[in-house]
Amino acid sequence: MKAMAAMRYDAAIMGNHDFDAGLENFSTQLQHGGFSITMCNYNFSGTSMEFKNKPYKIFKKGKLKIGVTGGDRNGRAGAC
Repeated sequence: MKAMAAMRYDAAIMGNHDFDAGLENFSTQLQHGGFSITMCNYNFSGTSMEFKNKPYKIFKKGKLKIGVTGGDRNGRAGAC
């Protein structure tokens, strides 16, 4: 997370290794990021990620609006 923040990420998705140390650990590490986590096909209800994830984010860059979403082919529930 700290390296991604240093590279000025605007958003990221969770990858398979982000689950290795557990969801609680990943949720705790978000404080070092400062960017949005966008996952549209995971159901984080009742977990530490419940209010820390967005299905999409719209960024304004100059005159442009750029929509970003993330998904995983092994998503836990739902669909984009």
